Amino acid sequence: MTQADLAYGFVPSAVLGELQDIGNWKSRANGIDRLHKALVDVRSSAILRPQLSEFVSFLMSLVQDPNFKIAMSSLQILGELIAKVGRDIEPQIKVIMPTLVDKFSDSKLMVRIANLKVIKQLLAIAGGQKIVAQLSVGMRHTNWVVREGCVNACTMILLQFRGSGIDQQQLFDVLMGAVADSKERVRCAALEALAALSAAAGGPAMSSMLSVSAVKDGVRTLVRARLKSGAVPSVSAEGIVEPAPGAAELAAADNGAAAVGGGGGGERSGP
Repeated sequence: MTQADLAYGFVPSAVLGELQDIGNWKSRANGIDRLHKALVDVRSSAILRPQLSEFVSFLMSLVQDPNFKIAMSSLQILGELIAKVGRDIEPQIKVIMPTLVDKFSDSKLMVRIANLKVIKQLLAIAGGQKIVAQLSVGMRHTNWVVREGCVNACTMILLQFRGSGIDQQQLFDVLMGAVADSKERVRCAALEALAALSAAAGGPAMSSMLSVSAVKDGVRTLVRARLKSGAVPSVSAEGIVEPAPGAAELAAADNGAAAVGGGGGGERSGP
């Protein structure tokens, strides 16, 4: 096969044809498997670098695909790509992360876990601040499920990566805004993230940030009540956050008194 027959330097043109055969799920499933194999077979990252940005854009369109097989396999391919090119993926983070943020709304747990796995790969390469910056943007998403996912991802970063390299003040400010979200689950997630941030920053630093924070008294009181217990949420190996015992009840007991109607009311998207 000549170079002219290869897209992005390594993908047979016939594979693209199969992936674009909308309506023929068997052809597309075969195409995504062949795409994965083509990437696995690449022996040198030098083959990928010349058209890396173009391939990433193409791959992210597949990650957004509503078909479970296509989306799931595309996330696995993205993970393989990151492993192969290493730090060369950094300039593409601003292209990759918005799609991964949207993927928090996927109804399939397997997809959300695969999504978190890719985010952890990016964290290992780029550090926490670049990823948290993208997640912070996602906390203003119109879909509350995405907002919750972004907050939980920040908690995962704080617990599994010890918040290394993160601007703690910036993250604190964003999370305090999430405590005033219109959705109870987002508020609960934000309280857990703040508990994780307190564990990473230390009690005195957290108290200092909280005392000068320009938020409603109801928000400050709620956060202080959560931090008083000293309990920290847990996170599974897959990156799924579990609130500390009693945390959900605290957010529910607040009954929205701290909420200021932040964020939209979008629901989880379909499969």
